[in-house]
Amino acid sequence: MVGHCLGIPTPQLIHIFQKILHIMATFQTEHFNVHDIFHNCTSDEILNALDDFTIYHNLQFALHHLELLRTFVDIPFIVNSWYRDEPHNKRVGGVPNSQHMEGLAIDFRVKRKVELISNVKFILYRPNLSKLFYIDQFIIYDTFFHISFSQEPRCQIIDKRKNKKS
Repeated sequence: MVGHCLGIPTPQLIHIFQKILHIMATFQTEHFNVHDIFHNCTSDEILNALDDFTIYHNLQFALHHLELLRTFVDIPFIVNSWYRDEPHNKRVGGVPNSQHMEGLAIDFRVKRKVELISNVKFILYRPNLSKLFYIDQFIIYDTFFHISFSQEPRCQIIDKRKNKKS
């Protein structure tokens, strides 16, 4: 007789837990983890993202490069939003071609804003250095930053603050 938990046969439940542990280990760095990527997502969004080969690898790519940037600038990042599926993106007013839906964009905030802007400009204005970070866009808003990564980065800095400072 096979045991059950929550109506799920024990072998299937063990497989589910093994997959969860693998995912948690895969999306874990010194400063970021799976919660940062999916903290505003439903369980269906998470499962669909992880079943999509491209999104899964994009999330790994973005996680690696966000960690690299975070380590380089040595400023704590607080993630507001990362992965979104299409309905989630529409609910929050995201643009139709949002890189969040590909797992390549992150919205975050920091306490040391001026220092972060200065560091990102330092990176992007030096071609040899910028090649290491794969920053596609760095968008500065009044209350947060948006960063996206790409295999073919445009290295754009866009300032959308109402009162531009630095």
